[in-house]
Amino acid sequence: MTLLPANVTTTITSLNLGGTPLERATTGLSIDVDLKAETDAGRGDLIATEPLPTVTKEFAATICWFGENALQVGQRLRLKHTTKVTPVRVSTLEGVLDIATLKVGATSSLVTNEIGLATLQTAEPIVVDDYRDNRVTGSFVLIDEVTNATVAAGMVDAPRSSRTAPTSPRTPRRAVRAGRRSRVTSFDPFGGGDAVVVNDFAHHPL
Repeated sequence: MTLLPANVTTTITSLNLGGTPLERATTGLSIDVDLKAETDAGRGDLIATEPLPTVTKEFAATICWFGENALQVGQRLRLKHTTKVTPVRVSTLEGVLDIATLKVGATSSLVTNEIGLATLQTAEPIVVDDYRDNRVTGSFVLIDEVTNATVAAGMVDAPRSSRTAPTSPRTPRRAVRAGRRSRVTSFDPFGGGDAVVVNDFAHHPL
């Protein structure tokens, strides 16, 4: 398995639930995981098998804006993706969706309940998939830094890989059709251990 975004190859040596050893973990369990490699795994990190999700600090997204004030290019927010929270900046707004015609028109801002296309840049690397391939690692919310209110929900459209040998965003979909889905778990450390939630993208239990 690979620990992301650190890109460390490792193996799982044991699984534990409340101090009780497990032979395998199924969807929805919050468990402690012991890894063979010494790592700095933290909240929001992922472990996955091939084909790997994309590690990136920039991605295109479809955003549904809930905020009372308009979303502007250059605006800073917080992005919550799985269990990871990081500062994010809106680098571009490519357009707004007309609900009546389903056409995308030019725009410089998004107002309440508008759906737009944007490019986002995060302060820290995140591990994502195209939403069409994985709804868990392909979705996120945006949070106002001042009020702490959730002001948008979004879907990842086109992650831009920062790995040396990037994996195509379409690869996971081909793998699913071939019956070789990625297995992805999300870290949430507590009690001195690395807790993980096994999501429904796992083709086989760990």
